[in-house]
Amino acid sequence: MMLADVPSPPQDPNFPAGSMQALRRALKYARVGTGEIAKAIESCSFDIRERGFTMLIVTCRRSGRWRKAMEIFETMRGKVISTRGVKPNFYTYSALISVCCNAGACAKAIEIIEEMTPTLGRDSSVEPDVGIYRAVISACLRFERFKSVLDLHHTMLKRGVPQDVVILLCVLEAFLKFKKWRQAADAMDELHAMGVTIPMKHYTHFMSCCAEDGNLYMALEIFLTMQMADVRPTSAICHQVMLAVRASDQPAIGLELLREMHREDIDVSLDTYNCLLWTLAASGQWEQTLKVFVKMEAHGVKMNSDTGKAVIKSCQNAGETDLSATLFCKFRRMGLQVHPPQWTIKAENIRARALSMDGHSESARTVLSVDSSQRSSMDSAASTDFASSVEETSSLDTDSSGPPSIDDLPPKIEMSKSCCRQHIMMDGMGDVAVTVSTLT
Repeated sequence: MMLADVPSPPQDPNFPAGSMQALRRALKYARVGTGEIAKAIESCSFDIRERGFTMLIVTCRRSGRWRKAMEIFETMRGKVISTRGVKPNFYTYSALISVCCNAGACAKAIEIIEEMTPTLGRDSSVEPDVGIYRAVISACLRFERFKSVLDLHHTMLKRGVPQDVVILLCVLEAFLKFKKWRQAADAMDELHAMGVTIPMKHYTHFMSCCAEDGNLYMALEIFLTMQMADVRPTSAICHQVMLAVRASDQPAIGLELLREMHREDIDVSLDTYNCLLWTLAASGQWEQTLKVFVKMEAHGVKMNSDTGKAVIKSCQNAGETDLSATLFCKFRRMGLQVHPPQWTIKAENIRARALSMDGHSESARTVLSVDSSQRSSMDSAASTDFASSVEETSSLDTDSSGPPSIDDLPPKIEMSKSCCRQHIMMDGMGDVAVTVSTLT
């Protein structure tokens, strides 16, 4: 008989399936919750044993129909089938859990595990083993059921089920999700004790979580642990440690890490350099900042605007205003988009002082009473003139030890009275500040 001559799947119990192939075809078209699945199984003309039910459940795995698999399982445990001496065995439960995990029905898989757990009056031959827990824990992690991962792990340890590498790696990820650093480190120690080579992505993820949380202590502990396990740190790992250094404001540790990276010939990325530069800038260590900046150039690392901003900010925080002005001019001529450094003397105070020295005390009081929004717009225009004029100072010697002379700057940024000249500059936040050079 040709396949085209095969009749449609029987829906009436009066037309029972005569083979496993016919039964599978009937179950394929049977609807869940209508009783069609139970009728197709109970009315078939051959005896279905445990292996046959397991095969039918596995068939549902390919299509992800876990509810249909559950109905087949319930039919197997029903009165009609159970009277034939058929009952679920370990492989039937395993197949059913596999279907649920594949479809993301983690809660149902956990319920099945509880049903398999031997208690008073239950069959101990279907007790879940490490393979069952591994499948469910992996599925919970895949579908981001992190709490279920930890709960199952606790349950299996309580029941004396040994854990394996896959389970420990899943538990490690769950601990990191909930920021349980100590438990995560213990899980990693267990993996090392088992002689397992932990994939580098897990180290990177651990370091990333520590950096995000600002936990430098734990980041350094894992950094040392991985080296004791003969795992060579990568550039990405070191960058995560440097991020933790910045979050914890520990520039001395950052400098030591940079030295170790150079000594071990580990590639130092631009982001890692910038991270250290900002750490040094926050503490005002401008000399160390310049040393790191020189190392960048010596190693051929091409800087970006973030590099220039960090160097200028470091000099500014240390009170090296002349040096920061020189560096600003240098970086702008290099094409870097950096903000002018900020000084501590406010523009309106300098304008008021200039007017007072010229005998215009009333005008000085008027300047000081100008609305702040108006001052901001006025000084912003002046700042734009200064920033655009830097390109005109290309004749200045960037290697000179002192800042550019005020007389070398273009006339269009001179806003002086007879006693002083003002150079209006702005930082990135819009606060206006100035420098003043008194004429002799």
